[in-house]
Amino acid sequence: SAPHPDPDEEPIDFRVLVKGVQERVLPEVNDEWVNEASEFTTVDDLRNDLTRRMTIVRVMQSQMALREGAANALSQLVEEDPPDALIDDEMRNRLQDLAMRLQAQGMSIEQYMAATGRSQPEFVEELRTSGREAVKVDLALRAVAEAEAIEVEDAEVDDEIDRIAERTGQKPAQVRKVIERNAQIPEIRSDLRKRKALEWVVEHVEIVDPEGKPIDRGDLVPELPEIIDSDGADEESADIAPETKEDE
Repeated sequence: SAPHPDPDEEPIDFRVLVKGVQERVLPEVNDEWVNEASEFTTVDDLRNDLTRRMTIVRVMQSQMALREGAANALSQLVEEDPPDALIDDEMRNRLQDLAMRLQAQGMSIEQYMAATGRSQPEFVEELRTSGREAVKVDLALRAVAEAEAIEVEDAEVDDEIDRIAERTGQKPAQVRKVIERNAQIPEIRSDLRKRKALEWVVEHVEIVDPEGKPIDRGDLVPELPEIIDSDGADEESADIAPETKEDE
């Protein structure tokens, strides 16, 4: 028997019929099993590969956390609220992006709000808050790029188009044709400039823990295994002090 959810009701009596008991038996981890179940021939080879992959993930997460922390600290330096027009544009872009991602999963905005327990006013307010912070970061990065005379070379634009082509499985010439037809080269150049500005900020901020104590940059972002380019990053997020250090 079990108590009824309603305390005014009598306890619930029920019967359970057990038709069978099974035990999960895992195979012994040895070279023979590794050879059959993976591309490796020994346990040590498999363990080393798993360690390498986990290291890559952790380092990329740390790098992502560092970038996000730097961007958040940068936005705190923007004391005035951005114009409503910029916030509204950012909200529309975010809403459109979310709608497209949800549509790919067969879900609507209304279904998403219901699934996450948000009312429409709450959803709109969250969208506005995140949009406001994104605009602040955008404006701050533009200011950094201007102050540090950060520019984007044509070769960097070409490389970005190549990356877009690789991600979309298209030929670079086809991607460039579409981008030029839509007059998006300036947008790509602007995004790259802000990305370089963020990299500059990341290199110059002081990294601190939640108590304000400095953190060694090498401990937070160790070197990646050779298999991957160290261009990513979100493990346990460290706070980033808004102040920047002077170049030595």
